[in-house]
Parts: sequence; C-alpha cells; structure tokens
Amino acid sequence: MNYQTVKVAKESATLSITLNRPQIGNAFNTVMRDELFSVFGLIEWDTEIHSVLLYGSGKNFCTGADLTEFGTSPSLIQAREIRKQRDLWTLMMKCPVPIISAIQGKCIGSGVEIALLSDIRIASEDAEFMLPEPSLGLIPAAGGTQTVPRTVNLGHAFELLLTGKTISSNVAHGMGLVSRVVNITNLTKEASEITNYINKTPRHYLSLLKELICAQWTGRSHHI
Repeated sequence: MNYQTVKVAKESATLSITLNRPQIGNAFNTVMRDELFSVFGLIEWDTEIHSVLLYGSGKNFCTGADLTEFGTSPSLIQAREIRKQRDLWTLMMKCPVPIISAIQGKCIGSGVEIALLSDIRIASEDAEFMLPEPSLGLIPAAGGTQTVPRTVNLGHAFELLLTGKTISSNVAHGMGLVSRVVNITNLTKEASEITNYINKTPRHYLSLLKELICAQWTGRSHHI
C-alpha cells in the first residue's frame, strides 16, 4: 500500500515505519495520523510481525504538529469525533509487539509524544527534545501529560511539561527519556540490533510481556 506521509517496509519480522515529510521536519498532520492509524491497525492481524521500528526521514525525527492545520477543522465537535474514530495514540499504546523509536535531530511536541508511545527509545547525539505547548498556551494533545510522568520521575516531568525548554539527548538519557545515546552513523544499526534480539521471541510471549509490564498504568492487571 502506498502512503503520502509515511514509508512502510517489512523486513523479516520487523515492520519499519518512516515518518516521511522531510521537507518540513516530518511535521505531524491529519494525513500522517490517518496513515499511521491504518498501518498500526494492520499489525494486530499480521502475526509475522514481532517488532516495529519507527524512524524519521531526513535530519529530524518529528518537529511537532503541522501548524498550518490549526483552526482548519469545521468544528470542535467534528474534530473530537474524528479523533475518537482514529485514536492513533491508544492504538500505539495497545500495539501487541514492541515499538522501537530511533530518534535523530529535532523531536518536538507530537514527536515527543509519538516517541513516548514507543517501548524503547534510542537517540543520536544530535537529538533535541522539547514540549513547546506551554509557551503556546496549549496542553499536550497526544497524551504527553500521562506518558511523560510514566517515563521519567515527577520532578523531570514537571520540568519538561511546564517550561517547554529544549533538552539534549544526553540530558534526555539522564532523565530516562531515552535508553541510550549513539553516534548518528550507528543509529539505524543499533535500532536494528534491538529488533533482532526481540524477533527471536515468540510473538504471543512479547504481547503478554508488554501487557504485564504496562498493567500498572492501564489498570488491566485484574485481567491477567
């Protein structure tokens, strides 16, 4: 299937998804949302897939929401209904296989929130992270107020969410936002090595393990 804003490739048991709007820093728009929703919706049914690898095309991972779309929805009610119907964030959170994000360059706003819906994040030395919503008078719309405190301690979460300041990959690593920092030339290789280890594990075990790990946040422990 051909997409406008993402590239998708299946290599062995790994599904590689590349955010593909490099001319504008892979800015997240409604077309990208719908295409990612379609791709992640297929993962549940393709049992050959054991891992997902998420990249950004060009120099950046994702520079945040496409601001040219702000205020273009016909109505707030309609926008809310569309978000419910195409709830990408919940779909990613419930993805039955591990998601690994390989982050380079700028990772801003929606980019941070997409990365935080991944299970493992590695970053290049040049990566920068920022949640700019406070300076815009906005609240992170893709679950950042939930996923940031789940990922880092509460003090770091407040700092990231309230100040909107930019942090380096090394600072992000110190906070626990990413699990490792690598040279940009090794980013793809390091990410692929992680998926190679994961792909050796049966898919049903990966799904169960993810559910057990996430049970403390999803409230689903009583089903396990």
